[in-house]
Amino acid sequence: MGTKIQLNSLSALERLIGGDTELEVEIRNSVVQEFAKKHLKCIADNEIASVEGNIRRSIREQIDSLYGKEKYGRFGYYYELSEDQNKAIRERVDECVNEAIKERLSELNLTELIDRSARSYIFNAVDKYVKEESIRDAIRAGVKEKISSIMKEI
Repeated sequence: MGTKIQLNSLSALERLIGGDTELEVEIRNSVVQEFAKKHLKCIADNEIASVEGNIRRSIREQIDSLYGKEKYGRFGYYYELSEDQNKAIRERVDECVNEAIKERLSELNLTELIDRSARSYIFNAVDKYVKEESIRDAIRAGVKEKISSIMKEI
């Protein structure tokens, strides 16, 4: 650490320097540096803190507008989306699903799809509501009726 000299009068300073301009410039620089350290550093620190706070606040606002409000829950921080963001996501999902359905339908032959669906529905209905025994009984009754109508003609 350097030596500290304190002079209380201008005449004492003039006697110390003795017309040496280089020494005078060095002393002036030292005085300016000490003044800056004591007075300007505090102002600069306050200004930097203010700018830093503004930047942090601006970044937080941007994050909130993009991702929603930051919340703290049981498992730490998370973002809660705004209603507009939720709506935008739902709309985009609906668009994607509708597009995928249209794409798949365009790949299929619609007539074939309807035929397959109708056949499947009929077969399922027959399997569900008509038992094998009743089918045999209906066939027997039909066969007996045909035989009796043929016998009448003979």
